Amino acid sequence: MKKIAHILLMLVTMASLQNCEDTYLPPELNYITLDESSMNIVVNENSSLGTELKIYTSTNMKSDTTVELNITTTMASENYTVPTSVTIPANSNEATIPLTIADNSLSRSGETMSIAFDAPEGYYTGTSKVDLNISVLCPSDLAGSWTYTSGNGKTVTITETGDGTYTVSADNAFTTSYSFNITDSCSNLIVTGGYLEDEFDIPVSGTGTVSEDKNTITLSYTVDGYFTDRSMILTKN
Repeated sequence: MKKIAHILLMLVTMASLQNCEDTYLPPELNYITLDESSMNIVVNENSSLGTELKIYTSTNMKSDTTVELNITTTMASENYTVPTSVTIPANSNEATIPLTIADNSLSRSGETMSIAFDAPEGYYTGTSKVDLNISVLCPSDLAGSWTYTSGNGKTVTITETGDGTYTVSADNAFTTSYSFNITDSCSNLIVTGGYLEDEFDIPVSGTGTVSEDKNTITLSYTVDGYFTDRSMILTKN
C-alpha cells in the first residue's frame, strides 16, 4: 500500500512541474558546420575550376572570428588554391571558403582532398569535414570504323553510348562478332562488360590505352575460360 502511495505522489509532483511557468529549459545550442560533407569535382583537361564551400554558425558572431582550416590532399600544391583559415565577420553567421582546382599535374586516376576545422571555444560542430573527390574530364572521340592489326584483322565499328563510354562491335579472337564495352578516361581504357557476359554469363575484362594521336587503341582482353590478356590492337580507318 505504501508503495502505491509513493508512486501516486511521484506522478502528482511530475504533473505540477510540467504546469509550472518556470520549467527549466536548456540554453541555446551554439554550433558551427560546413554546408557539405562530400563533393565530386570534375576539372576539364588542362583547365581550372573555381568553387566554394560555406561555413555556418547557429548564431551571429559578436566579433570577427577566425576558424583555422586543416587541409589533407593527394594533390601537388600546384594543382589547388585554398586558404588555411576563414573569418566569420561580426554580426554574421556565415563565411565562404574559396577553392580552385587546376589541372597542372593532376593524376588521371583521381585525387582527393579533405578540408576540416576545429570549432571555436563554446561551439559544437555539425559537419566539421568535407571530403572532395577530384577527377579530370578529357575529350573522348573514339567512335568510328577501326581495323584490328592483330588477330583476325576484322574491321569493326566503335559506337558511343555515353560520355566516354563505347561499344566495340567485335574482338579479334572469335569468328562470331561478340561485342564488348569500354570506357575512356583520359586515354586509359577499361573493359566494362560485353555480349558474352550479358548473354552467356562469361565474364570479360581488360584494360588499354589510346595513342597520343588518337589513331591506335591497344587492349589487353580476357574472356574467362578462353584466353587471358589477349593483345588486341586497333587502328583507326
